[in-house]
Amino acid sequence: MRGQLAFLREQGFDVTLIASPHESLPAVAKREGVTILTVPMEREMSPLRDLISLWQLCGVLRQLRPDIVNAGTPKAGLLGNLAAWLCRVPVRVYTLRGLRLETTSGLKGRLLNWTERLAAACTHQVIAVSHSLREAYVSRRLAPREKTTVLRHGSSNGVGFERFQFSTAQWQEIAALRDYWKIPQDAPVIGFVGRLTRDKGISELFAAFEQLLPEFPDARLLLVGECEAGDPIPENVLERMRTHPNVVMTGPIKDVALFFGLFDLFAFPSYREGFPNVVLEAASAGLPVVGFRATGTIDAVVDGSTGTLVETGDVAGLAGSIAAYLREPFLGKRHGEAGRRRAANDFQREDVWQALVENYRSLLARQKQLATDVRKSPSSRSLWTQPYRAFGKRLLDLCVSLPIVLALSPLFAVVALLIKLTSRGPVFFVQERLGRGGSNFATLKFRTMTDKPREVHGEIIGKIDDVTALGYWLRRFKIDELPQLLNIVRGDMSLVGPRPAVPSQRADYTPLAERRLLVRPGLTGLSQVRGNIHLSWPERWIYDAEYVERLSFWLDAKIVVQTIGVVLLGEERFLRRPTTPDKTSHTKAA
Repeated sequence: MRGQLAFLREQGFDVTLIASPHESLPAVAKREGVTILTVPMEREMSPLRDLISLWQLCGVLRQLRPDIVNAGTPKAGLLGNLAAWLCRVPVRVYTLRGLRLETTSGLKGRLLNWTERLAAACTHQVIAVSHSLREAYVSRRLAPREKTTVLRHGSSNGVGFERFQFSTAQWQEIAALRDYWKIPQDAPVIGFVGRLTRDKGISELFAAFEQLLPEFPDARLLLVGECEAGDPIPENVLERMRTHPNVVMTGPIKDVALFFGLFDLFAFPSYREGFPNVVLEAASAGLPVVGFRATGTIDAVVDGSTGTLVETGDVAGLAGSIAAYLREPFLGKRHGEAGRRRAANDFQREDVWQALVENYRSLLARQKQLATDVRKSPSSRSLWTQPYRAFGKRLLDLCVSLPIVLALSPLFAVVALLIKLTSRGPVFFVQERLGRGGSNFATLKFRTMTDKPREVHGEIIGKIDDVTALGYWLRRFKIDELPQLLNIVRGDMSLVGPRPAVPSQRADYTPLAERRLLVRPGLTGLSQVRGNIHLSWPERWIYDAEYVERLSFWLDAKIVVQTIGVVLLGEERFLRRPTTPDKTSHTKAA
């Protein structure tokens, strides 16, 4: 994020950086001219420490009261956006810098999948740093496509192109580096910069390098970076690299720019990326890049133009592509110059930063308009004429929902345990829904369906194969809806109101249907006690509009009493179609 925070500050934003404690933070604060607050966050999963971090983040956000929160990295993306959601930050952005679950399986993979869904559900927008990453995210149904975006050509911060256009004095420093690391002047150097981990393909790179040595016995493999315990290289491979006479391992380096001057080509066999900025740095230095055809890398390298990509895990292909550049230096120079031009034209830092500023301003303007629409709604204009609309309804929601949540917490625990024991998948189903004023929020329900992939989550009538045996009874007695009491406590929903719709459904809204967005959505509502899923959507919209006009304490009380009957006897017994159906739309319930 070098330079980005300072640019935002220059554009009129008051920037505060929240990060885990690190020795580099004072230097960052001085360089960027921003305030830095520290909250310890574990990189790996740690439920107890994560809860403590979440609590601390909520405390910080309550003090700051920011207009925008932009959280990145898997852990900060989850905890930061969850804290922002709990604190009702007006604009919440998740910068998706990679998808760790691509290389994770089993229980850990399922947990990462669930946490990604939760992080996305808590935000207004997911900014993927590359187009391939966005496609991977959407294809896994972690967020709807309309909620995701890519700024310009991708990349989280662009590249400081000028840092890699070395002066005569810098070339002298590079020559000194070669001497310091005992690299012969005529030895071809294959370079890597980054974390030395399993996911980065370091084992495969070393295996490919060993295949090259019979033809290029003087070649050097220069690894700039440090090993990490969270995703370690196999110990036997690491030991062989440390003792190999042709492998140079520098350990952590503060400023790696001059090392690119030592490389003849850049090797990047990573198994997963968001958008590897280090590849842009290599391109800026005029180096061809050889790597795996992985998410993110395929955006950073134009195969056959700025480098060469092989299939992930293909050690022989990796070795062959590296050898091709070592045999034909002119090919490497041509691809390196093409990469340099692309980095200069498409990934200048100032262009990436300006796109981010424009995106922030657009999101702020949209949220401001939503707030204006809500203030103009009947329930907002009735402060003196109808106290129940103005504040009584919200007060009642809190007085009722909080004690119920506390009282039903044992039931929540039992249902959660039964769901885990009877079917695979997470306990909760988290989905984006339309709230008051058209803003989105994440709604919680107990999961009632199997973990079978589905393109559409429609409404279920009766028993079908996709609904678990337990899920059928949870749906039958509306127990699956109970976690939405937490949405009521938070203020996303009310006890009574129109049921929240998925954001994509708004495209079908008629003017009558738009009126349902003037109030908070409800756990139950008028259309729910008049037939619910047995009604078409236009019929439900009529009842929702009627509710908005007639909203009162007595109507809410009546609906709550009728809901008890619906739960006990079933929705079909209370089916009552409106007498004046909306003629402007014929969309049926799914």
